[in-house]
Amino acid sequence: MAKHILLVLLAALVVQSVNAGTVNLLPMQPTAGSQLTVEYRPQAADMAWATKDASVHAVALWFGAESQFPTAMEVPLKSDGKRYTGQFTIPADAVFIMFKVGTGFAYDNNNEEYWSTLVYDANGRALSGANLRASQTCLGMMPPECRRKQDLEEATALLIQETKVSPKLLTPRVNLVMLESSTGAYSQTEGIAKLRQLVSPNTVPTNGEEAMAVAAAFRVIGDSIEAQRVMREATMKFQNSLITEQANLERLRTAGTLDDFVNMVISHLTDYPQSSARAGLIESVLQATTKQGSFRALIRFLDEVPNLPAVVYYQATNYMGAQDSLRSETMRLIENGITAAKNPKARLPYVGLSEWNAQQDLSLSQIYFVKGAILRSENKQQAAIAAFKESVRYGGKLTDKGVYEMLISTFDPKSNPDEVISYSEQAIQNGAHTAAIIENYKVALAQKGKDVSTINDLVAKQKAMGAAALNSRLISEKLNQPMIDGTFTTLGGQPVNISDWKGKVVLIDYWATWCGPCRKSFPSLQKLYEKYKDNPNVVIAVVNVWERSEDRVVTVQDFLKQNPTLTFPMYLDKTDAVVQKYGVTGIPTKFILGKDGRIQFKEVGLAPDEQFIEETSKKIDLLLSE
Repeated sequence: MAKHILLVLLAALVVQSVNAGTVNLLPMQPTAGSQLTVEYRPQAADMAWATKDASVHAVALWFGAESQFPTAMEVPLKSDGKRYTGQFTIPADAVFIMFKVGTGFAYDNNNEEYWSTLVYDANGRALSGANLRASQTCLGMMPPECRRKQDLEEATALLIQETKVSPKLLTPRVNLVMLESSTGAYSQTEGIAKLRQLVSPNTVPTNGEEAMAVAAAFRVIGDSIEAQRVMREATMKFQNSLITEQANLERLRTAGTLDDFVNMVISHLTDYPQSSARAGLIESVLQATTKQGSFRALIRFLDEVPNLPAVVYYQATNYMGAQDSLRSETMRLIENGITAAKNPKARLPYVGLSEWNAQQDLSLSQIYFVKGAILRSENKQQAAIAAFKESVRYGGKLTDKGVYEMLISTFDPKSNPDEVISYSEQAIQNGAHTAAIIENYKVALAQKGKDVSTINDLVAKQKAMGAAALNSRLISEKLNQPMIDGTFTTLGGQPVNISDWKGKVVLIDYWATWCGPCRKSFPSLQKLYEKYKDNPNVVIAVVNVWERSEDRVVTVQDFLKQNPTLTFPMYLDKTDAVVQKYGVTGIPTKFILGKDGRIQFKEVGLAPDEQFIEETSKKIDLLLSE
């Protein structure tokens, strides 16, 4: 089977966002164990979404004083036609709470800022650890289901407040110095001097988190031996704490082979089923085994780690399905993935139940997509169609456009035009159409006796009906990954940092002169450049990488001389250092960055011209509007 059939882009299975309404939390200084009233008013544009769905709820994401990640609790909300209200009993050990409002498939998270409150004591003072946990959420490092937009200024202010509320706590003071050093508040030398004032060999951590902060401070100071001592002693003293797991994670660095690494991760996830590093470890195993083609190690991992979420089976079988020799194992794991989607033990504490169920439906949709693609490659057309239909059923409005495209192309539009028309219109109205879907739709309409003018009118009508859905789909597809900085060079030799483009929407296209699909994509890329070249808030950066010549500048200049119609800006990644940091494994690969520099979209491979221009324009326009 050709790999391009199955190696679809591994988009994160997250739910859609909706425009921010407003939330009021009463009382303004809630105490642990008390009732907190949550009042939500959606924007007028979102009222239809809210009033049609009886399952609107708030998700309370609460932190304890020593929590690295929150625990999610759903708060049912009732509507009076204008607003939604509900009550939440604050857990006895909560110190900080964030809220978002939604239905499972769609959430309003206040434009990634969330609504939040500290928890107070009876005298109106924030509880110890409340500001520390709040600052932690401002670093932009939380899992997707609870990730706040990065705000280092707010994080700094909260840490300063924590040092006032809890002056004896060492963790916020160390974190404050390290954060202020990283943001340039003072020099590295000054930062080290401040850390030396906070920690010494006589410092005795009072808990596992504080030990980790002390060890981190020693590492910054340059005393790795003292850092190791602190970690070693704390591991013995604070057993079953975060530092115990951290020490175990450090051992993963000693793995000599891939098999050793996989075995150690299996052991770790068995011992720490709710590990804060769980998602990262799973991703590391997926990447390492698939990159090296060690599918047997991957299969062992899937079979031995308990309570894996369904999305992991999708990601694994999506890779494995292209290997004919692994076909039977792939189909077995697909069935395991279908079973895993119904396993409540796989849900992590920071994911609400409704959101989890929605994620499992999306995972099932993707798993059935892979199953259908395999069956189709084996010429089992009816079984493939049945699998694709299941994918559509579970995916609903968020069904991957590739599912629709394969399903519709598996039908014969001449002998079965009705189903082609039905699924094509569903795809278009859900914002999931492709050039192939539109073409099959037109063929089926012609088979039903429609003339060219009528067909074009119907296509335009369906696209208009799907415009809002397409925009919602794009919002749900945002990656929201941290910015990756790096330096490119113009053909004239001038260095340009990616961070210099902050405040603008940036499209980075990695290519090479020997890459046929790259060259084929350039006419449509030129049209896109022409569309935005006069917009000062848009940057199109075409970056040459992996060139097979000694003088890249000459090679690229010669290419441009032979293609004078290409006028978009050209850059070089001279040592291929930046493209490596972006994790690119094949070209052409494009990244679209938001105004804050975060990576929001990734496009791999070659798309039809019209489809590329339409979809990429909508992504750029969406990010421009934020």
